[in-house]
Amino acid sequence: MSEYKKILSCWHKLEHFSPSSLPKGKNVSEFNIEHWKTPLKSSNSDKTIEYTIYLGVFETSVVNEFVKDYFKDKNKNENFRNSKICYASLNLDIEGKYINETFGVSSLPWALGQLEKGNIKNDNWSIKFEEIKEELTNEIETIFNKVETTSGNEIVKFSSIADKSLLLKLQQKIENICGWNIKPNKSIHIKISEKYVPKKGTNKSNADILN
Repeated sequence: MSEYKKILSCWHKLEHFSPSSLPKGKNVSEFNIEHWKTPLKSSNSDKTIEYTIYLGVFETSVVNEFVKDYFKDKNKNENFRNSKICYASLNLDIEGKYINETFGVSSLPWALGQLEKGNIKNDNWSIKFEEIKEELTNEIETIFNKVETTSGNEIVKFSSIADKSLLLKLQQKIENICGWNIKPNKSIHIKISEKYVPKKGTNKSNADILN
């Protein structure tokens, strides 16, 4: 491999170690209530409520300790500041239904798993992670977007409503697919936002898509 390709490969790998931080604010909290069961009201008729769900939220200190152990670094980092990061996020509408194309997954846990497995010299990280993203995105779409056939052979499409049990299962699935053997204490967080109702013919959301 040429020196240029080595540098490029190294740079691409480093990009996978970027954490996905949990945003701060009064509208972000640990997920305990399924607000969509008793829908919140927006401040005016032009807006609606949207929920961003952050799956697998954990402390950056876990990553810091793992990296220090891996590289056998005994030095104390005086500049380190602990914070919260997450595995993945997705958006739900006011009824608790998944908003298509809002799922995003952090590359950091997967990259740490690759480091752990000794795959640091592999040059196909981008391809492998895209495969992981596609697998998880398809899983999300399958879970939330249902199709049934009625007794009259009519095909009916509908969206499942999220609940804590379902979100916990998704969190576990994402953790397993990422393949990092370290299992930090995790939680689910929620951000409640007001968004303008999309105009007819559009179906876009200001999602916090990761990577």
